[in-house]
Amino acid sequence: MSKRKSMPGSTMSFIDAMSCGLGAAILIFFIIDFKSGSASGGDIEQQITELETQIQEYSRLNSDLGEEISATQTLVSRRASATADATVANANLEIDNSDAASLNAAVSAQLEEALKKQGAEVAKPEPALQGQLLGIKVQGPRIAIMFDVSASMSESQIIDVIIAQATGPGALAQGKKWGQSRRLANWIVDQVPEGSQFDLIAFSEKAKSLSGGYIAKSNAKAVNALKADVIKAVPNGGTNLSAAVRYVSAMSPPPTNVYLVTDGLPTQQIGGRGGVGGCKAKSEYVSGRCRANLLVTAQQSWSRDLQIDVFLLHLEGDSKAAPYYYAWARRTGGVLFSPSQSWP
Repeated sequence: MSKRKSMPGSTMSFIDAMSCGLGAAILIFFIIDFKSGSASGGDIEQQITELETQIQEYSRLNSDLGEEISATQTLVSRRASATADATVANANLEIDNSDAASLNAAVSAQLEEALKKQGAEVAKPEPALQGQLLGIKVQGPRIAIMFDVSASMSESQIIDVIIAQATGPGALAQGKKWGQSRRLANWIVDQVPEGSQFDLIAFSEKAKSLSGGYIAKSNAKAVNALKADVIKAVPNGGTNLSAAVRYVSAMSPPPTNVYLVTDGLPTQQIGGRGGVGGCKAKSEYVSGRCRANLLVTAQQSWSRDLQIDVFLLHLEGDSKAAPYYYAWARRTGGVLFSPSQSWP
């Protein structure tokens, strides 16, 4: 028999090495695949956790939304109920008004019928008292009329007053407000009772009587002459209310009623503005505070028992005048009247 050839040792070693290498490669593949599968499983668990969290958040939001919807439905229901109640109340009111109107018509018809049977006529309202206007009635046995004839009485706008002053006395006398002021002063004169006496005091920087003292309303000649002097008067200068107040306080016998025609707070006083709060003695500008204090100073010597009624004409930018004059009139039992530019 022939002997087999023995394989060399080097060949056997190479095959063993290849087998071992292949097995190692397969083992490494399985290990890598296992680790990869394990990592994917972790990602899935994390995603599940995130989904559960989102579900819980959606559930909470859904619950909050449900509560809001419920509250809104409750509010809508309440509004609907309130609307229904208001509708019912309005319907009841219309019924009550209808019943009241019917009852009033019935009573009126019965009253008219009764008056006709008695031969009577329905009474008509009495006419307004002569000389009375919105609570102001010219009355009293001795009357003083303080008539402001300062430059501002010419026009309602400050710029128009300044232009008129620069133009001359003729322009001041032609002012629209001055025409109203003169008509108002003469209207008061016309309303003085026949049995009374009166004095008309014109004041600007000084005060003087246009009537020369008390004159009787029954003295037609003197009254007409005074009214003519009022028409011829020319406004000029500043407003020294304290001079007019001093004149009235010195009248003998004292007046029982006083009527003031002016357009704003004073700008001057006897002895100058020095010492009055907010005033500068030598300054041409007079502040609102200064003017208010000038009025307060002028009132200090005024008796509370002497009633004063105020006719306040319009002057641009003098908004404090009305409350101050109103307070003065009210303290004495008088009233404040601010006429329109077309009155009287």
